[in-house]
Amino acid sequence: MSNNEFDVMHLTSSGSLSLFKDIAMLKMARRKGLKCLVHFRFGRIPELSIQRNWEWKLINKVIRLSHKVVVIDRATYDTLISAGYKHIVQLDNPVAPQVLETVANNQDLHRIKNQILFTGHVVKTKGVLELLEACSSIDNIHLKLVGHITPNMLSEIQSIYGSDTSWLEICGELPYNDVIKEMLMCDIFVLPTYTEGFPNVILESMAAGCAIISTPVGAIPQMLNEDECGKYGVLVEAQNAQQLHNAIINTLGDERLKSELRNNVKMRVNERYNMKIIWSKLLTIWESCTK
Repeated sequence: MSNNEFDVMHLTSSGSLSLFKDIAMLKMARRKGLKCLVHFRFGRIPELSIQRNWEWKLINKVIRLSHKVVVIDRATYDTLISAGYKHIVQLDNPVAPQVLETVANNQDLHRIKNQILFTGHVVKTKGVLELLEACSSIDNIHLKLVGHITPNMLSEIQSIYGSDTSWLEICGELPYNDVIKEMLMCDIFVLPTYTEGFPNVILESMAAGCAIISTPVGAIPQMLNEDECGKYGVLVEAQNAQQLHNAIINTLGDERLKSELRNNVKMRVNERYNMKIIWSKLLTIWESCTK
């Protein structure tokens, strides 16, 4: 910024206390004559707009200091437009080329019937306990939890289900390519999360051609359920173990549905979340800042 070598500053924001840093950066950039774009990378803005707390006030200050604001989900876009802002743009995340390469290089892998996969941080807010409850009473399934798990969370799971967990495999963290391979081998991918922005794990599972069950939070509805119910995924209410249980049973038993979901999500990734497509949209947004 000091050398005046740039026209636009693209600032990504995770909200919360980092908003103070965002405001300082935006003020500095404006003093240097830069156009400022803020990219909100979280999905809590609709809830914050209702709470009207300190974070919401800071978000509004950030927006007023920005020439363009990019958001990752439709609910956030609608909230900010309803708040009277005119310079809001929605932009999807792209699927990483490494994911597509791993998928292309592992076409020999086969799906394992009745294998359920969860990947991510193994914490309560990802809906892990509801997933365990939903799966614990389903016969002949194998649930794999892939991702970082704390000793406390592991202890809590063991205290609930004891040692009789032949249906459950807690894998811990795996190399990135191995996670994608697990997606290629699962019968159903499940992410029953409570809150999200634009979860890359959903993009990755779509690229891997998974039948997906998730919750209608953050950008997930627009990723899996935008056009018609059930076309790209199955959505259940967050924190509702019974709905999740029913959705898993129904999806496991419906080969036609699984095939439809798998085919549709792979097409959707190529048509909507391809890196070239998102990059072209981002270039257009940057150019619009300078006009």
